[in-house]
Amino acid sequence: MQKVVIAGLAAGLLFVSLPAAGQNTGGVFGPVVNEGHRSWQYRAGYDLDSYGFAQRFHYQHALNGDLMLRGIVQAAKTDDSQVDFAFFQGELFWQLDDLGDNWQHGVRFDVRLRSEGRPAILGFNWMNQFQLSERWMSRLLVLTATDVGDGASGDVLVQTRASVTYTASNGLRPGLEMFNVYGAIDDMPGLNGQLHQAGPTLSRAVGDDWQFFSSVLFGLTGATPDTQARFWMSRSF
Repeated sequence: MQKVVIAGLAAGLLFVSLPAAGQNTGGVFGPVVNEGHRSWQYRAGYDLDSYGFAQRFHYQHALNGDLMLRGIVQAAKTDDSQVDFAFFQGELFWQLDDLGDNWQHGVRFDVRLRSEGRPAILGFNWMNQFQLSERWMSRLLVLTATDVGDGASGDVLVQTRASVTYTASNGLRPGLEMFNVYGAIDDMPGLNGQLHQAGPTLSRAVGDDWQFFSSVLFGLTGATPDTQARFWMSRSF
């Protein structure tokens, strides 16, 4: 029973909690902070089996060449509403000194405030980006989180994310992403109780200001939703 509870809590960190299933609106984010950067982003995730739908809005603003703040509001379709508030999250990105000629890294601190009196979540994440060649790039993230407040378990949960992308001469960027939620560090469930997803991505910049991204994720374990479609668009200004 304890492992079932831990797996459910881990799912809440990656997915929006819904009666049937959740939609993964997370990304494989990079460590690079560009001074002067400001942008907004809209994301949507749809579960093809449960018909669940989640959407979120980002605003991010670089403080300098090393630090960037981001605010997120997420809503989801529930039994009570087509658009029901799920959480607000504040994030601080900090790009650290490069570890090599083609290896950039940084850390991100998160605070998530959730609806319906659920405990808040504090997160600490390590971001890595590798320039494999002129056209190939990969990212690897290690994310940790714990809940705090009334009803909190205090467990430290861990997940990883990874991606590889190729930049074609026409500007298209096909790639692959993988999301892995393992559970609590001191009491991980078995593989089939963990959440693992992977699938193809496609993104492209349009002009200097707009970017579009789409992907399909497939569940790799019994606890993971089978098929989810994702889309987001970003505008810099």
